[in-house]
Amino acid sequence: VADGGPRMIGALGQPNLTALVVLMGLISFIYLFATGQIRSRLWLLYPFWLCIGAVLTGSRFFYLGIATLCLISVIEFIRNYFSASCRWQTLWSKGVLLTLLSLVLAYAVVPVADEFLTNTSVQAGLIDRESFSEISDARLRFGDVQRVGEWKKVIGGVSELDSIWLGNGPGSYPLFSMTMEVSGYSVNNQLLWTHPHNLLLMLLVEYGLLGLLVFLSFCFYLLFIYWTRPRTPVFVFAASIVAIILLQNQVEFSFWFSPFLLVFVAFLSLFDSKYKISWSQRPVLIGTTSIVLIVALLVSVYAVRDYVHVVRIFQAIDIDDPDQYRLQDISRSSILGKGAMSVRILRLDPPSGGYERQLMEADHFVETWPSQLFLHRRAALTAVVHGGDVACDRIRTAVRLYPDGVNILSRDLKSINEHVPLDMSYFEACILEGMEFWLDRK
Repeated sequence: VADGGPRMIGALGQPNLTALVVLMGLISFIYLFATGQIRSRLWLLYPFWLCIGAVLTGSRFFYLGIATLCLISVIEFIRNYFSASCRWQTLWSKGVLLTLLSLVLAYAVVPVADEFLTNTSVQAGLIDRESFSEISDARLRFGDVQRVGEWKKVIGGVSELDSIWLGNGPGSYPLFSMTMEVSGYSVNNQLLWTHPHNLLLMLLVEYGLLGLLVFLSFCFYLLFIYWTRPRTPVFVFAASIVAIILLQNQVEFSFWFSPFLLVFVAFLSLFDSKYKISWSQRPVLIGTTSIVLIVALLVSVYAVRDYVHVVRIFQAIDIDDPDQYRLQDISRSSILGKGAMSVRILRLDPPSGGYERQLMEADHFVETWPSQLFLHRRAALTAVVHGGDVACDRIRTAVRLYPDGVNILSRDLKSINEHVPLDMSYFEACILEGMEFWLDRK
């Protein structure tokens, strides 16, 4: 359970990713059941234990995935019911029914057990969390879901794209999201939205209608394969996994985590096995593999070395000049650049001098990753380089988007003021104007 949170988490600290893992486990059980590989009756309890975990995650996607699994199973049963050999299809349907029964039973058991354990643990002072009924009620309310507001922002901001056909370019969604909020959209949870929790909308923003059409063509190709290929347990198993992962990326973001992306690619190769890649010459295989491994090893060593330096500097009590230069050098890395720059802002004041160069560097990071630290550092540097209304506007924007970073902005302004006199009363008034947005919301 998350620290102080109400929902069970597991994979990568995400309840919805945990629900995806559980759902893949259930589909795997159904496949083993349909192929006659479940030898012991004790394994029939396996779906029940998985369903308990799924219910505790409070994931809406899990139930959407179960509905998709049932739809696939109904299609398979109808298509193959009158075939000469339909034993495995019948067992597959029985496995789905067993899963549904386990889910109903788990949903009946979990509230009672959770309430008992929660009350006992709260009285003992071990935890402080909401009851299961309160969690369930919150999951049934869709009006206040922040990702829905983010979707509305994308739909309403289509006309603001650089090109409706080509989009704003790869990796541009964070800047698009921040720009739309500054333009007057009320959706704001004080976090940087790096993706809208919907793959279709993200493709629309970053690659335009052409990119969206390419992806939809890929999806229709998968549907064509599913409808025309011969039925085998492995084929239906792979199709189910591919379908739920694609579905999950319309409400979540599992493709942004390499383990889930690799699982998707692996099952996609099982689902569409028409084209086979083989290595006809052994030297080609050995040579290509060796080159890939050598490059991967060198890049890994380089990244690990920089990561160790960044972590050590972040935890150091005093940061000397060599460490500052090393941190500045790592900030130019395409792998750990954002992390190194974040450490520079958290631990170090803006250097005295070269403010225009520092502002150009901050602008570069904001254009690709408009996070809290980068926006506040840029606002402080703008105060000394441009001043006036330009600086005040950036200060108000930074505070409105990320009010809990005001201390960093104030610290940077005071540090700069020690070397170059600033109109501190004016800029403090700009900070207060940004905070008024949150006071008005209260």
